[in-house]
Amino acid sequence: MKNWTTKELAYVQKNALLAETNEVINAEQLAMKLGRSFSAVTKKISDMRKDGKFPKVKKELAFDSDGRPWTVAEEKRLIAMYKQGASYEEIGEALGRSKGSCSNKSAKLRASGRIKPQKLSCWQDDDVRILLDTIEFDSNGYVSNYEELAKVTGKQYSQVVQKVGHLRKGGRIPSNVKPGTTSLKSKQSMQKFNDARFAQYAKKEEVSMQTEEPTQSRSVTAGSLSIESKEERVIHTTVIFAGVETHTYFSADGTKIVEIQKGPTPVPASVSK
Repeated sequence: MKNWTTKELAYVQKNALLAETNEVINAEQLAMKLGRSFSAVTKKISDMRKDGKFPKVKKELAFDSDGRPWTVAEEKRLIAMYKQGASYEEIGEALGRSKGSCSNKSAKLRASGRIKPQKLSCWQDDDVRILLDTIEFDSNGYVSNYEELAKVTGKQYSQVVQKVGHLRKGGRIPSNVKPGTTSLKSKQSMQKFNDARFAQYAKKEEVSMQTEEPTQSRSVTAGSLSIESKEERVIHTTVIFAGVETHTYFSADGTKIVEIQKGPTPVPASVSK
């Protein structure tokens, strides 16, 4: 096995592109440039991560929900909605996850005994008649009273959703759903979830605006010399790319004041196996 040189290690650290999870997304290109195998580069990146050369992987920050680990709060929400008979599609809408992700997680929870399989009863003609007499729709054409239908028919929520689908296909329930829309209830649930999720940020911003001190200004004039000193709000942004930190300062109106770059930490002159 060919030893890694200090120059190669520095190249990897400088040119590695990190995803939102801190995973390196261009390992294949790095391998081609260095003339090494993909597995050798990924292993070395893993070793460098352990040594602190790269930040730890955080899959919970993944944009794709299918690759994002489940939190304790999400599991509890899924279990609660599952027991209420909610469909995987509705659970996914509430949690911001796909239907498949919720289905797979439910299967794992059932296997571990954390949730019990639902016992489903058969539909009788009287049940269908009651459902058709009670069903209501929102302005987008979606059923708006699934909870009520489940109560009056004595069925699980998921059973009612499935039965409505079958009745639509059979023409016994009108298919008047507006294309490109979602149910008003689902939209409200998602809005409520997002409001709760981002409330803490809005609160911090509100407190910051309330406690902001007024601008102070001082000026000194002596003959032809004039000096003005003004206290202003400054916006500081930090961008880290390939180990280089770029600090940029803006005034409150968005005017760029100064930009400072800090290079990556030099790699010690040693050979690592």
